[in-house]
Amino acid sequence: MPKGLLEIIEQVSREKGIDREVFFRVIEDAIKTAAKTYFKENEPVNIAFDWEKGDIKIFTKKLVVKKVKDESKEVSWEQAKKTNPDVKLGDTIEINLPPEILGRISAHVAKNIIYNEISTAERDKIYKEYTPKIGTIVTGKVRRFLGNDAVLSLGKAEALLPKKDQLKTDDIRREMELKALIRKVYKEGKEPQIVLTRTSKTFLIKLLEFEIPEIADGTIELKSVVREPGEKSKIAVFTKERNIDPIGACIGMRGNRILAVTKELSGERIDVVIWSDNPEIFIKNAMAPAKISRIKILSEKERKAIVYVPKDQLAIAIGKQGVNVKLASKLTGWHIDLQRED
Repeated sequence: MPKGLLEIIEQVSREKGIDREVFFRVIEDAIKTAAKTYFKENEPVNIAFDWEKGDIKIFTKKLVVKKVKDESKEVSWEQAKKTNPDVKLGDTIEINLPPEILGRISAHVAKNIIYNEISTAERDKIYKEYTPKIGTIVTGKVRRFLGNDAVLSLGKAEALLPKKDQLKTDDIRREMELKALIRKVYKEGKEPQIVLTRTSKTFLIKLLEFEIPEIADGTIELKSVVREPGEKSKIAVFTKERNIDPIGACIGMRGNRILAVTKELSGERIDVVIWSDNPEIFIKNAMAPAKISRIKILSEKERKAIVYVPKDQLAIAIGKQGVNVKLASKLTGWHIDLQRED
């Protein structure tokens, strides 16, 4: 076998961490198929591989006869003598594929078959490695863009952060490091197999668990989490531990914990409120930072309530583009009708 082909296999096997046997099987099948085109129709083709030595032998066996009747099985004595002077009539000889043709086949295989297999093997490897990581956070470096979608390097793998999974406030540039959640992993396709998101609620939860140990170990429970990605989030927390202030623990000294999450979310504001099984208390807490005058429950069955707020608190209660009251409604699961106190 041409030396270059085996060297390519060895090199790629080391660099990509793919077993040589994967390449050997595919190459054998490819060479068998390609070699047949150089022999006559119905001519039996024999191929012997010695991968340790790097040898490939392609040949056909033919009977030496005085006059050829079947070219696929016979060779004339005069023709056979050109390569084997001692040959006799009735002998069966091996006719090897010329080295230059073998080299041409090997080069074709190296170019069109091996690298296709490398691509397939790499994609299988990435799929197996990253599928169990769906729902976890990874940190990648922005390498390039496909339209408005960003492509991040995760080391040996690339991941796609689609425009719809980016925050409105994200200012993504090449070479910047970015955290994102693995949303999906594809097995097939030409584009990056790993799809990331920064807009999902799970991404926020994972960031909170990373920055706030009490949430990670279950001391503080996240009862409800809602997001308007890039704008604002609200989280409802609860703890059975009397000596722990859940809001204070989440915010941290000088706000360092919650600010770390906000910074990672490109400035997305996060309201931390106390959860309660009393709907009036929970709704009042959920409306923070607005101060509420009173709450009137219209229907517990339909979960409808009127929230009365002072005149100077109405804009705060509504929030920019209605985001505060909308998130409070989602957080509590109640339909909230805002009314000015007067």
